[in-house]
Amino acid sequence: MYLHGVCGDVLAFRSWVQAASRLGTLIAMRGDTTCDARPLRQKWTYDMRRLDHRIARALAAVDALRGARTAVTALDPSSVVLIGYSQGAHIAQWMANYKPKRYRRLVMIALAKEPQALRLRGASHILLMAGGRDARSHIRSGHRKLLRAGLNSRYLELPGARHGQYGPQALTVMHEGLQWVVDAPQSVPNGNASAAPQAPKH
Repeated sequence: MYLHGVCGDVLAFRSWVQAASRLGTLIAMRGDTTCDARPLRQKWTYDMRRLDHRIARALAAVDALRGARTAVTALDPSSVVLIGYSQGAHIAQWMANYKPKRYRRLVMIALAKEPQALRLRGASHILLMAGGRDARSHIRSGHRKLLRAGLNSRYLELPGARHGQYGPQALTVMHEGLQWVVDAPQSVPNGNASAAPQAPKH
């Protein structure tokens, strides 16, 4: 479930959609309030109850479009991975705090502030990411604190990416990160191991 940044592009995942589609079903949510200066863009309020209901409705809508009729073919609301960018990353953190048994796998990209261990204590996988040309020292520091708190966390960088971007290696890095979050066997997006440069790990 992709949560965009404040007044951001809801389709910003285009550069790594292949990585997500190989591992699951990608659904992008729009923020719940309009940006004053950019009426065609949205941002998020911190109404976690409302967003939780919206996510449930989105899963049901995708199931209906696919014709899913049984528990075997339907999307599992207990296995949602929240992928948030900037403000969306903070929303993901709040959702993990609001429903810790439901939102346990998180990808938080380009947070403006350090992640908070107390809000993430129920998470099973916490992937922190930052652009190589974006502010990231606070994210690295937050990652170290999560590890000291005993939380299962990784940190990956998106080479060459400024804030609001995913950079030229988005597909490779996102694929690696998402595989870790969903506990998928290791592979590379195009099936050619020699074509996948290594992402920075900390």
